[in-house]
Amino acid sequence: MRTINPSLALASLVGFLAAASCTLITDVDRTKIPTDAGAEGGSPGTGGTGATGGTGATGGSGGSTAGSTGEAGQPNAGAGGTTSTGGTTSTGGTTSTGGTTSTGGSAGKGPIPEVCTRATGTLTIGPNTFFADGDTITLNDGVNTAVVFEFDVDSAVADGNEAIAFQAGQNQFELATLIKNAINRTHGSDALRIVATTPPAPTEPVGTAGAGGADNGGASAGGQAGQGTTIDLDQPAEVDLTNDLAGSRSNVRIKDTVGNPNFTTAGMSGGNAIVCSSPASCSNGDACASGTCGSDHLCEQ
Repeated sequence: MRTINPSLALASLVGFLAAASCTLITDVDRTKIPTDAGAEGGSPGTGGTGATGGTGATGGSGGSTAGSTGEAGQPNAGAGGTTSTGGTTSTGGTTSTGGTTSTGGSAGKGPIPEVCTRATGTLTIGPNTFFADGDTITLNDGVNTAVVFEFDVDSAVADGNEAIAFQAGQNQFELATLIKNAINRTHGSDALRIVATTPPAPTEPVGTAGAGGADNGGASAGGQAGQGTTIDLDQPAEVDLTNDLAGSRSNVRIKDTVGNPNFTTAGMSGGNAIVCSSPASCSNGDACASGTCGSDHLCEQ
């Protein structure tokens, strides 16, 4: 066996490595090999443009359509409701609420019926009524100054009073006539607007039957009793009073200072007026057909 010279083998290995090294360098991209000064860095990059902000959202449209005008009622109805206004479109906000439909007026009632009633009253003079000199009765028609009537036996009455002249022993019906006449003497538009009347006095029959005729051969009829009437003094007398004017102002209580319990009064009462076209007293225009109550408390016609 032939022995290899170590020196020769080492020289051959070095030669092989040198050849391989030359081949590898040839294959490398020389642009990538830095020079002794170092490659220059690139320019700083420009930042990207910021995104444009979004436009604000448009607000919701206005509310629901405005309500229709309410329908008016029948005669004397309340007015129909007013149309409400719908909401306006808000900017960038929440949807506004539309107006609510208004409610129409309720149906009206029919015409108010006219009422025209006059106040009335009664003076009652019972059997065995006795008046004293100076006794008084006061009447008030609701418009004019009250009038005081004074019973008088000596022709002297208080200033401003109206005299009722009477005599002792007069019965209730005679006294009722005296009172009636005194009241009606003061009746007038600027004095006392109350009228007095007296109903007919009740009567009872009087007389007895006549005796039969004598028998003179034939029967004869007896004479008839004389028939007559007289006032029934067991019944009370009355003086009825009626105000000239309709209206509640005439409902003023009768006053008196008579001490005898057989004399009584009732009223004045029952007067009322609502849209009254007759002559009426009033406190406001509701009593009058014209709707106007004058300063004298009388309805304007």
